[in-house]
Amino acid sequence: MDMLIPITLKEFIVGCGLARDELIEMMKIAKVPLVETAISGDPKEEAKTSVLMTEKRKEERAKTIEGQGNYFYVLGGEKLNVAVNGVRMEVIVDDGSESTVCEDKVARELGLEMDKSVAMAMVSTNKLRQSALGVCHKAKVVVAGVEATVPVFTVEYYSSELILGRTWLTRVKATTENKRDGSQTVTVDGPEGSRVTLKTVNEFDQRHNVSLQNKGQLMTRSCQMIPEELTLGPH
Repeated sequence: MDMLIPITLKEFIVGCGLARDELIEMMKIAKVPLVETAISGDPKEEAKTSVLMTEKRKEERAKTIEGQGNYFYVLGGEKLNVAVNGVRMEVIVDDGSESTVCEDKVARELGLEMDKSVAMAMVSTNKLRQSALGVCHKAKVVVAGVEATVPVFTVEYYSSELILGRTWLTRVKATTENKRDGSQTVTVDGPEGSRVTLKTVNEFDQRHNVSLQNKGQLMTRSCQMIPEELTLGPH
């Protein structure tokens, strides 16, 4: 009874119904649905074709890593094309930043009139503390025809050229919508009761696709400023 009898795989499958059914189930092709393409997206950017897998567990893992599953590891932050003091530039929108801040060299390029009588310590999310060099009390920011006047603080070093913080967001009564595909839109109040909706993060943003690094190689991101002390002089 314990004698080994060599047989082919075909003979084994034919003679064993349970093994045949299990093998057929394993070899079934599972499809990952195509990413829905937004109408306003770049026509050059195409949704990825369906990924074919032989095991559903591998399919689910691939979907998660590529950002097509239930969650993302990283999502890109909000960006807008704006005009500051008449100069067009790309800025970051951050509702975690309590003020609107830019680098001092950027403020000079924009021609902002700075009040240097302020005494304020600015603290970023990575705990870097530096003094504000000044503030422009009335900087004109125009986004898609919606104009708002906000104070802009300057510091010597900053992670971005300019960040629109909560001072701008509240000024234009901005509401943000985050979608399951990783995209994001912000709606602002325009003149005469109109509303403007802008896409701040595209669903195909490459920042969504991040690979986890080994310890010691992790890159951090910081684009937030929190005022610590404030003393404004006459203006």
